[in-house]
Amino acid sequence: MVYPAISLYALGATVPLSHPPSLSPGVAAASGGWAESRRGGPAQEPILEKEHHIWDGLTMNYCRNPDADTGPWCFTMDPSVRWEYCNLTRCSDTEGTVLTPPTVIPVPSLEAPSEQASSSFDCGKPQVEPKKCPGSIVGGCVAHPHSWPWQVSLRTRFGKHFCGGTLISPEWVLTAARCLEMFSRPSFYKVTLGAHQEVNLESHVQEIEVSRLFLEPTAADIALLKLSRPAIITDKVIPACLPSPNYVVTAWTECYITGWGETQGAFGAGLLKEAQLHVIENTVCNRYEFLNGRVKSTELCAGHLTGGTDSCQGDSGGPVVCFEKDKYILQGITSWGPGCARPNKPGVYVRVSSFVTWIEGVMRNN
Repeated sequence: MVYPAISLYALGATVPLSHPPSLSPGVAAASGGWAESRRGGPAQEPILEKEHHIWDGLTMNYCRNPDADTGPWCFTMDPSVRWEYCNLTRCSDTEGTVLTPPTVIPVPSLEAPSEQASSSFDCGKPQVEPKKCPGSIVGGCVAHPHSWPWQVSLRTRFGKHFCGGTLISPEWVLTAARCLEMFSRPSFYKVTLGAHQEVNLESHVQEIEVSRLFLEPTAADIALLKLSRPAIITDKVIPACLPSPNYVVTAWTECYITGWGETQGAFGAGLLKEAQLHVIENTVCNRYEFLNGRVKSTELCAGHLTGGTDSCQGDSGGPVVCFEKDKYILQGITSWGPGCARPNKPGVYVRVSSFVTWIEGVMRNN
C-alpha cells in the first residue's frame, strides 16, 4: 500500500510515508521516492525528544517541521545524532501534488478615512457627526464641515451657485425641476460635491459637469441629473439613501434641511447651514389658516408653525433627510413656500418616496 506523497512542510505540516512505519527504511519525498536524512541514514521511530517537548502528541515516522525550523527533520537511527534534516526535494522542483497557499484577503485599514475612493462608505452615513441644531437656516446654524456629505451645489457652468441637490449615487443627483427652468441644455450646469464654503472652494472639492437632464413626466418638481463622470466617494462625498416606494413619514418626525440659501442677514452666509424641521401632516398644512389646500399628496409639509425655521431662496432642490435606524434617508426635496420662515406658512417639499420607482427606472435605463 502506498500512502499519498504531498509535501506540506512549508506550512509546518507532515509528510506521510511511502510504506507503513514498521517496514519503512525512510520517508517519502514529494516526488514519491524514499527520503533519507542528510547524512544518508534512514529515519527512525521518534523515540527521543528534539527540543522542549515539541514532539508531544506527534506519532509515527514522519519528516516534520513543528518548530518552524529551517526545514523538515526526523529522528535518526544513529545513536550519536538524535535528529537530522530530511533530504527532501521542494514541491516546486518535483512532480508531486502541490497545495496552493490560501489567497490573502486584504484587511480594511482602521485608520481615519482618507479622500481616496472607497466602497466602505454606506449611503446615509456621514463620517462627521452632524450638529443637528434646532435653529433655522434663515436664523443661521452653520453645519459641521462635511457632516452632510450628499449635499450638492448646483451651479452654472461659470461656477455661480443657484440651487441645491442631493447625491444619490456616484453618477446621479436629485434636484428640483424648477432649478432647470432657465436652460434645457445640460452643458449649462455643473455640480460641486464635498464643499462647505459656497465660494473659495477647498482643494478636495469635486466639480463635475452634467451630461443629461431628466424631468419627471407628470411635471412634479423633481429632476434627475446624470453626471459626466462618477463622483469619487470619499469621507466628504457620500450619497444619501432613497426611501422605500410610497413611504409616508410620520407626523412630527424630526428631519433636517441643508443649503447655502439666503439667510436674510443672519450669521453664516456663504457656509453650509442646517436646520431641524418637524414633518407636519398634509391635512394640517392644508387647513385654511395655513396653506389652504395647496399641498399635494406627492408633497410633504415641514417646519414650525410659529415660523423662524425654513429653507429659502438658493436652497431649492436641496435635501430633506430624516434619520431612520442607523442612517439618513432622503425624504424630501426643497420645493416651494410662501416667503421664508413666516408664521403659519411651513415649507413644502417634494415627497421623494412617491417618485422612487421613476428614479430607479431612469437610473437603470440610462
